[in-house]
Amino acid sequence: RQTYRALGIGRGSLIDVAGPKVWARSAKSILTGKGQGVPKQDPLQLGGAIVVETGGRVRYVHRAKTSSDNPKPEELLEQLP
Repeated sequence: RQTYRALGIGRGSLIDVAGPKVWARSAKSILTGKGQGVPKQDPLQLGGAIVVETGGRVRYVHRAKTSSDNPKPEELLEQLP
């Protein structure tokens, strides 16, 4: 939780993690055999992705707005030094 707070990645509401914006992506995941597992921690905690340089400098932070909001791999790769 300290890392989420330090990066400004917040918790969502029930709408953010299970609302209409998430349904289409969830259905696509289930149909392609990549369904979501049962949460083991805080089900309202939104995710994120970061790219950190070797020296510890944060180059990129993606803060999810919904539970299905993930950056594209290409977007992350563009941030690599």
